[in-house]
Amino acid sequence: MDYMLRLGAGIVLVFSSLVHAQSDFPNRSVRIVIGQTPGGPTDIPARMLAQRLSERIGQPFVVENRPGAASNIGTEIVARAPKDGYTLLMAAPQHVTNLHLFPNLPFDPVRDFMPVSLVSKAALVLVVNPEVPARTLKELLEYLRTRPGQINWSSAGNGGSGHLALELLRSATGVNVVHVPFKGAQPALADLVAGRVQAGFDSIATSEPHAKAGRLRPIAVTSTSRSALLPEVPTVSEAGLPGYEAVGFAALLAPAGSPPEAINKLAREVAASLQQTDLRERLQKIGMEPVGSRPDELADYLRAESAKWGKVIREANIRVE
Repeated sequence: MDYMLRLGAGIVLVFSSLVHAQSDFPNRSVRIVIGQTPGGPTDIPARMLAQRLSERIGQPFVVENRPGAASNIGTEIVARAPKDGYTLLMAAPQHVTNLHLFPNLPFDPVRDFMPVSLVSKAALVLVVNPEVPARTLKELLEYLRTRPGQINWSSAGNGGSGHLALELLRSATGVNVVHVPFKGAQPALADLVAGRVQAGFDSIATSEPHAKAGRLRPIAVTSTSRSALLPEVPTVSEAGLPGYEAVGFAALLAPAGSPPEAINKLAREVAASLQQTDLRERLQKIGMEPVGSRPDELADYLRAESAKWGKVIREANIRVE
């Protein structure tokens, strides 16, 4: 009986300490791992958000870039991290597309993670070199149809956001262009500006200065609403392809099995941070739409994106070497 009393008291103490540990989460620094290089469309919102969360919560949120293998290196690090809420992943679109591109991932992008919050979305813009005479999507499609297989279309890499946006366009219109994958967005953009390729999808933030200077001509943006950076440019849907949407995103995830109380608190703090005017404006100035969602909303979003792009990848027979 004395043993049982001591055992019961021990269980109560352990339970109480766990409850306390979760209620004061976080009580030390939190790591946000990114599978991409610094300065990109996932890294920038991660750093802005990390700074704001540090200020709001009073604990450091530290961003750690672990690029490589199409973001799979950083993703695996978080999948194998302790399930305590102190290691998070800022996921990019590769999180839902790599499952369909790589047959033998060392982790399960669905089973090994739990959603926290959708941080931001970022549209692409369809741009052409000024030597292409088209000024609207309708004119561009007609231009491509009369020159099957003659127009070079750049992307930042095979299976990336720009490539998938092209394949979605191809499936909707049947246009025949030559896909030219580059090793990154910068060389793809440089060759587009130089006229070595004629068209491509690029981030709005990097194309906008070239568009204003006349070095590129924006045709349409890939979101369902117009961009504040290019307000005069219609969406692809407005320009003649209803329902077309191809946007990137940054989403905060945690290892599966992390404490729900910690995840819910993080989601609330992310949403509150993204409601602050100054942070929203900073993100919008670089072509990003602040979101902030509940975990269940992010789960629904990731499922829908995975189904959508999985279908595109299968139909286009996209393979990553």
